[in-house]
Amino acid sequence: MTAELPRRRTSSHSAADSPLLQHGARTRGRGELHHLRLARPEIPPPHVVAVVDDDTTSRDVLDAILMSAGLESRWHDSIASLLTRGVDREVGCLLIDVRLPGKSGLALQQHLFARNVRTPIIMSARDADVSTAVSAMRSGAINFVEKPFQPRNLLTAIHEAIDIEARRQKEERAKDHLRDRATRLTPREMEVLTALDRGLVNKQIAAELGISLITVKMHRSNAFRKLEATSVTDMVQKVRDLKLGRC
Repeated sequence: MTAELPRRRTSSHSAADSPLLQHGARTRGRGELHHLRLARPEIPPPHVVAVVDDDTTSRDVLDAILMSAGLESRWHDSIASLLTRGVDREVGCLLIDVRLPGKSGLALQQHLFARNVRTPIIMSARDADVSTAVSAMRSGAINFVEKPFQPRNLLTAIHEAIDIEARRQKEERAKDHLRDRATRLTPREMEVLTALDRGLVNKQIAAELGISLITVKMHRSNAFRKLEATSVTDMVQKVRDLKLGRC
């Protein structure tokens, strides 16, 4: 015997007006939703420029330039300050002055790479020579800007860096999602996938694993569903991303 749920009050808004429903959701019966799907919220792109600079004379100018582009600045007057705060997902790029007290900006850049921080770096300096700019770029900076800042040049460099970081974060989230989905695979499903990655067809996989063709197809179908693969090519790429098969 099942308990009858109390009726909900009807709203003046129709189900189709709900922001959680994707366009095209169908209904049936008296307000019963059929194939309801919740829309995934969009993750905002990184919007913070982390500035590592003890030159306070340029702070107001830089803040105004960033604000005009809808960006936010996060200031650090020393390397220690940045390392203490860290670099989170809101940070789209790092703007680092070459001449910092203690260690140089180039040394900080190398230190961040050693700690696997991959946020794009723009180096800056006042009256910099060519060799300094070249050293910064060779050390991994994606750009170099001179002080005093020229708004157009600076924002072009920053937007390029933020676009790179946004794509990197998107790829990282996709890999995290894939790894999470992969935890649902059974050992036998992983064996089938690694064999698929080696180019074996279903009959060859069945013979190699000593199981029936129907069982291979079942494991393969389950694995495709769990990893949300859309084709054999897509599945093989996901297997390699997960390093389940050959490197």
